[in-house]
Amino acid sequence: MRIFAKLAADIPQVNHYELLTLTQSVGGGGPYPLAGGYYTCSFHSEQAASEVVERSCGSKEIGLLVSFCERNELEAAVKQLSPQLGGKRFKIWMSPSDPKLVKLTASLLDGYVDLSNPEVVVRIAKTGGLWLVGLQKPRNVRRLLSRLAPKNWPYFHPGALPAQFSGIMINLTGIVKGGIISDPFCGTGSSLIAASLFGITPIGVDLSKKQIYGCSRNLRELMPGTRRYLIRADSMDITLRDSTLDAAVFDPPYGRVSSLYGRSLDELLSRTFKSLARVLKPKCGVSFLYPSGIHVNTILEDAGFKLLFDYPMRVHRNLTRHLAVARKVV
Repeated sequence: MRIFAKLAADIPQVNHYELLTLTQSVGGGGPYPLAGGYYTCSFHSEQAASEVVERSCGSKEIGLLVSFCERNELEAAVKQLSPQLGGKRFKIWMSPSDPKLVKLTASLLDGYVDLSNPEVVVRIAKTGGLWLVGLQKPRNVRRLLSRLAPKNWPYFHPGALPAQFSGIMINLTGIVKGGIISDPFCGTGSSLIAASLFGITPIGVDLSKKQIYGCSRNLRELMPGTRRYLIRADSMDITLRDSTLDAAVFDPPYGRVSSLYGRSLDELLSRTFKSLARVLKPKCGVSFLYPSGIHVNTILEDAGFKLLFDYPMRVHRNLTRHLAVARKVV
């Protein structure tokens, strides 16, 4: 079973690392580069392939790869799609556009064309001298989460992360569907919303009573019926049993709009990671943000973590924050 993906151009290194981590987390191989900016990944099962397709937030295109073929093999490749369509409503997205070829493709498929409300998109793209043939959903998770703008939520805070970016951070930890993740600075709940959409149980922790209340409002409105837990507690002493979590993700307070409650950021991060080291299972991942100037390697080593990935992102003249991924050593 293979998938295809074309990464978004906003933060390409992060998006590539997300696809790599997701693929490895379910035992897949890749990503392997194709022509035209596409990648392919291989899997032992359709379930593993589907999990990556349904969760990748850094891919602007992603779907099941049916064939990567020559032009004279394109008709045969399209015929392979019919059993997978199963009579569903579909539309064809072809690039470069070729009306005659689109019409021929539609005539070969088992289903009927619906441009306004398709159940599946037949993707055909010329990449170099070859043609990519695949199936993808009309709206991928990147688009779904991008539409959940924090400013439109019942409770808004100016420090809220976009849910789509929180989704990338979750995927960078390597957690799989059915796992348990915690955000010790959950704020408005961006990470909890993304985790719920991925089939991951989120535990939100925050010291602020106001943030816990606002987060609860957002989750009730945006993710009704999903399983989640909220705890008012200090990130430096997370009130969970040892080895409870499969991953953690967080954006600590360090700007003008968030309070450190009189503590330094170095102390906050150091004691938070020591607390996470207790409640995380062995060799589990943490994805987090931090501003330049923090000795993050020392903090991680002291708490028993190893830094795996670090990507600087310039916010404005006076602030560069880093997206980092670390793993508990034992």
